Amino acid sequence: MQSAAIAAGAYLVIQQEISPGMLIAGSILVGRALAPVDAVIASWKGFEDAKQQFYRLNDLYKSLPAETEVMDLPPIEAKIVAANAAIRPPTSNVPTIAGLNFTLSPGDVCAIIGPSGAGKSSAIRGLLGLWPASFGRLTIDGMDATAWDRSALGRQIGYLPQDIELLGGSIANNIARFGEVDSEKVIRAATDCGLHQFILSLPNGYDTDLASPQANLSPGIRQRLALARAVYDRPRFVVLDEPNSNLDERGEIALSHTIKTLKASGSTVVIVSHRKSIVPLADYLLVLAEGRQVHFDTRDKVVAALQPQKQPAPTGGDVH
Repeated sequence: MQSAAIAAGAYLVIQQEISPGMLIAGSILVGRALAPVDAVIASWKGFEDAKQQFYRLNDLYKSLPAETEVMDLPPIEAKIVAANAAIRPPTSNVPTIAGLNFTLSPGDVCAIIGPSGAGKSSAIRGLLGLWPASFGRLTIDGMDATAWDRSALGRQIGYLPQDIELLGGSIANNIARFGEVDSEKVIRAATDCGLHQFILSLPNGYDTDLASPQANLSPGIRQRLALARAVYDRPRFVVLDEPNSNLDERGEIALSHTIKTLKASGSTVVIVSHRKSIVPLADYLLVLAEGRQVHFDTRDKVVAALQPQKQPAPTGGDVH
């Protein structure tokens, strides 16, 4: 439209019906008049993306089963049993991991290992009751993980995601999951993760707002704060997804201390990690590959099974 307006103005100038100044003024006015149209066209892709995201979220919410009021149950002991379980996303009928068979008792530490795309994240979502079992059973204390009251179960589970998100608010509020802040429990969680002295060194200590410039924390410190949030109030069941991806040597020592403390308190701990340093902390190893369980046993037995077999040395024969 702008090009057509300039062409029409140029024709009128050639015909001496308007002056060149009027052509320039007209092109400027047309540009200003079309600026809102240009802005709408430039942002239209964003509107389309937002509409598609709305539809996807709507489909996801429709696919989730409606929550019903359930009877209050006693605190969990966190005995986890998988019986030939296959886990699928709520929006799909195809499982992303199958053949899970293992039992974890209170106080056990299990490391889930395997290459990228093996199904580790799917297994975690199934353990937490976020994704249903399309086949077999995956239970917490004998009841399907998806059947527990979400709010009651959530308070008894500690979860450290791979992608760390800390919210604007004080360090104490973040560790306490923005619930009622129990100072003793907050300090205990920070101490378990080796953060107490560091937090005290900040200008406002535990009241430091993570949205303020004073809280310019390194990725390792942020990960340990998220770890402290996961172990707040010593939950009975703790799932740690890549808990040492950003940790230095001091952070690795703090993580090791945290896991040993959870084990001593009777918590069941499941860890996903690509680093070999996590293996000595585990009682059991669950090995996944291509969406299937390959091994589950005590750490030493699985490590021995994964060791390459030595070929016997050839024996010398008679020389002819």
